[in-house]
Amino acid sequence: MHPVIEIAKSRVDAAEVFEHDYTSLSAQFEAGQLSNLGAEQHSEIGLRILKDGRAGFASSTRKDEPENLVSRAAEVSKFGKPSSYKFSASGNANLEGGFDDALAKWNIDFLVETCKPYAAKLQALAKDAVVDVSMSRTIETTRIATTDGADYSYRRTTGGGALHIKVVSEGDFLNMYSGHASTKADADFEKHFQEIASDFEAAQTIQAIKPGKYRVIFGKRVVRDLLRPIFTCLGGKAVAKGLSPWRDMLGSQLFDPRLTIIDNPVRPGGASFYPVDDEGVPTSVKSILEAGRIDHFFADIETAAELGIEPSGNAQRGSGAAIPGAGPYNCEVSPGDVPIADILKDSDGAIYVEGTMGMQQGNLYAGQISGNVMLGYVVENGRKARRIKNAMIGLNVFDALKNNLFGLSKEVFASGSLYTPAIVLDGVTISV
Repeated sequence: MHPVIEIAKSRVDAAEVFEHDYTSLSAQFEAGQLSNLGAEQHSEIGLRILKDGRAGFASSTRKDEPENLVSRAAEVSKFGKPSSYKFSASGNANLEGGFDDALAKWNIDFLVETCKPYAAKLQALAKDAVVDVSMSRTIETTRIATTDGADYSYRRTTGGGALHIKVVSEGDFLNMYSGHASTKADADFEKHFQEIASDFEAAQTIQAIKPGKYRVIFGKRVVRDLLRPIFTCLGGKAVAKGLSPWRDMLGSQLFDPRLTIIDNPVRPGGASFYPVDDEGVPTSVKSILEAGRIDHFFADIETAAELGIEPSGNAQRGSGAAIPGAGPYNCEVSPGDVPIADILKDSDGAIYVEGTMGMQQGNLYAGQISGNVMLGYVVENGRKARRIKNAMIGLNVFDALKNNLFGLSKEVFASGSLYTPAIVLDGVTISV
């Protein structure tokens, strides 16, 4: 039994302990030179309790003071909010699959030697460019235990890197990026370099466009902007507070039936690998949207109790010092059946958006987003032809994904913990 739980059992009504340890290494090159080497080690522990019908919480970076941690949480509970939820009990979970021995062996020398040639290759694209190449490796151990019988411990590796090039000139700012994160040793810097290099020439020519409605191809890094209002409205806390319009709409057809989104916390190599969530609830592969119908809310234990539903197994903490919230892990958007090359051939005059800024603007609960196009291209003759600038994009995601979905690419692209095809929408408003 976890020592904190052993002490808490005799002093509070229920308890949950979250223990997290990690070590990380990192290397960074700027302007072609090694600029930073990092090595970090950190331990943290958080305790959530229920006593006399109220919740208490305390955290520490010291694991050798369990009595003190329990005492502080109990003291806080005197002023805590009334709570009647139950912590997780023992269950079945496969705790393997998130640790990769090859990735764990990455050391500082490996990170430096991997980054160095790509700093030079990026700089060769433009001598006056500001170049940034970075790589990191993290090893984590997580343990969650409760007085209700749960006790899970698992290890996870995370590694990856990023290539970033910025070119600043009078009246213009070009910002290009490509990167990858995974629980496996599968970083491919050459692939990321080629992605940047293949578009760099097209980005050198600027084309002015007129304001109006366009077909827009949303690349992998901006699909997240489209999904943000959906995830926001599926958040259990937003549903419980009445902010989400979807409380009574599970199973409702809200989007185009071609749109299916899966949350896969145990995706092999997935950047967000969670065999159990951060409250000790075993995770599972589940549909968020199934053929355009909303299928699940993201609910932690507390929110699930408020809504009268089962916890979804999506609780996440930013650290041991944080109370958990709920959200998606590895999101998989189901692809279409048309290759991106064919979509481009059929989309002369469309805008291919690869980067945005400020797309959190707007009423997410109403599906409204808007922001600046930081990296976008005019499509011509089946390719990205010229870059646009000084443009803004705005749309209602809920309406666009229901009525204006032109298609989804056959290819699936990775962006952090999002695995998505390009999403193509008609009738998107672009202003200049």
